[in-house]
Amino acid sequence: MSNLIKKNKWLFEYNRFPGEFVFSFDDIEILKSSGTELGILTEKYGYEEKCRLHYSAKNESYRAETETKHPFGPEPVVKHRYEQNSNHFRITTDIQIKDTLPLEYILADNICIPGKWEKITAYTIDCDEEFPRINKHIYKTEDNSEIVFKTLPLIVVFENTSGFLLEVGCGHDLWRWNIRKNFNADSEFTITKTEVGFDFKRKIVKWDEEYNMPGRNFRFCWYFSWNDSKEIKKYKSVEESNFSKLIYKNNKLIQENKTQNSFKFYIDAKTFPSKMLKNTNSEICYCSNIFNNQFKRWLRSFCNTIVVKKAAIELCCLKPGLCVETSHVPGRDIKKQLHFDYLHLMGLYDWADKYLSETDFSLSFFIAEDSPFKELPSAAGLINSKF
Repeated sequence: MSNLIKKNKWLFEYNRFPGEFVFSFDDIEILKSSGTELGILTEKYGYEEKCRLHYSAKNESYRAETETKHPFGPEPVVKHRYEQNSNHFRITTDIQIKDTLPLEYILADNICIPGKWEKITAYTIDCDEEFPRINKHIYKTEDNSEIVFKTLPLIVVFENTSGFLLEVGCGHDLWRWNIRKNFNADSEFTITKTEVGFDFKRKIVKWDEEYNMPGRNFRFCWYFSWNDSKEIKKYKSVEESNFSKLIYKNNKLIQENKTQNSFKFYIDAKTFPSKMLKNTNSEICYCSNIFNNQFKRWLRSFCNTIVVKKAAIELCCLKPGLCVETSHVPGRDIKKQLHFDYLHLMGLYDWADKYLSETDFSLSFFIAEDSPFKELPSAAGLINSKF
């Protein structure tokens, strides 16, 4: 059974075979996934247990859910959730192994990027336990037939000769992708040139010999995004425009310097308690549930006070990045849990976009000028516009 989501210039076809999807832009295939592999158990040879599509007319967004069952051994189950808004898909892959399963590796959502790509830009982690850093590497495809990463890259951007950009990024859950030490295993994260394009393999764990994986559940989050070559409005600094400051006071988010009919804001992270901040650079961590709940409360309250009929609300100078504060993420049994809050920022935008869709208000998120992510296709998608 094939299922289609078509919007503007793009097409998303999923579960042509269980676990597979194809994303096309202007009738050209850009990204393909052949699903998850549990050793010899390839998802497309399993049985489709569920395939559902949800559509929100509020903000014209989609959510698809699939479930595949392998009728062998402990009958492992693989589930996918695809959540679309603006120019990105957020993807959650769940693997449920009920009992011991012999396997040689686990590969999450095997990706193929068809076509001719001129340049690959990778954002990787400098794995320092105290102060992890993000590095940017640019590879010319004519000089690199294979790129090998020590750990899962945060973001990889493929660029073709016409300037089209495809962005593939990981979720907040870096600790889930880097579990090889837990199983005395190796991992493999590679981009390899093929006759039709590039393969992006993400083997979370692999062994030289068959390993008896005990019953347990796995979850892996990631996303992809694309560009439409639109100009992006930018703010070089908060002093250049008439901004209102959002501060944390009396256990809530409030607007400090209220300006009539000003809908431009930036968050003063210095006023927030440490439990909402990244302990790597003292900026807001968007994985913090406390911050997200406070922001949602403020936005609802602020919209109730707006007297004009239409308003374009802008939240500027946002700085997604790495954090190791364990309280921001599930699984708090270890001292530090490295996570990446960009996907959570996208999720917060998606929530606000849906919340405001029944009003004449819009909300745009602007990534800070000094952020390494300011030029990403996904950053353009956080600025309110319909892709």
